[in-house]
Amino acid sequence: MRASRACRALVVAHVPKARFTTSTDAQGAGMSHATLHAMAGRTTGDLELTLQPVVDHGSARLAAVLTAAMQRDGRWRAVKTLRIKDLHRGHMFTSLFAHLIGPACPSLQSLKLRCEPANSDFPHRRGYLEPTVFSGLSACPRLTHLTVTNLELTLAAVHQVQLLAIHAPGLTSLTVKVSGADPQAPLVSAAAPRLKTLVWCSIAYSPACATALARCQQLVSVELGGVQGSEL
Repeated sequence: MRASRACRALVVAHVPKARFTTSTDAQGAGMSHATLHAMAGRTTGDLELTLQPVVDHGSARLAAVLTAAMQRDGRWRAVKTLRIKDLHRGHMFTSLFAHLIGPACPSLQSLKLRCEPANSDFPHRRGYLEPTVFSGLSACPRLTHLTVTNLELTLAAVHQVQLLAIHAPGLTSLTVKVSGADPQAPLVSAAAPRLKTLVWCSIAYSPACATALARCQQLVSVELGGVQGSEL
């Protein structure tokens, strides 16, 4: 028993990567909340953390986990890279937890948000990016990278997209992977002036895309995937 506890303590203190789901199976498999908070709140080392909502009430459960992190001394200060994936169906990316990401992870350097793409089983599956995630990033002064995969900006997010530049002034790297380029053009345009690295997949020619790219005056590296129509 002592050896087992010692091994768990060693893992918590030094593991570089971890995945946590917002619910566990009937046998209680998976990482416990206590282990998650101990790992993410440690004072040494960097942690690459993946949060994965599970089916029903995923947004509410994810909000509860992030709220608990905010209530801890130091919050999740070890988390340098945060992935939130499988955002779809009942747990679309909503204001239930978008505003909690930044405050929960004050040392965050890279944020990656992903919705699984639609398929034959879930043809209408879609995730949305709310403007509250932009304002929440002001709590992460070290943030330099953002990835958005298969998430569309809500109308409110389009109207408030300049909050990204205001609250994440250190953002120099952006990756956008989504079907249809126009919905993401405002996001690229908002981050454009400081961007040094841009990966924009499934980009299609349009005036909005051309304008967004023209604003990227500091680019050192650019990758435009799946260009459609006329060449940019």
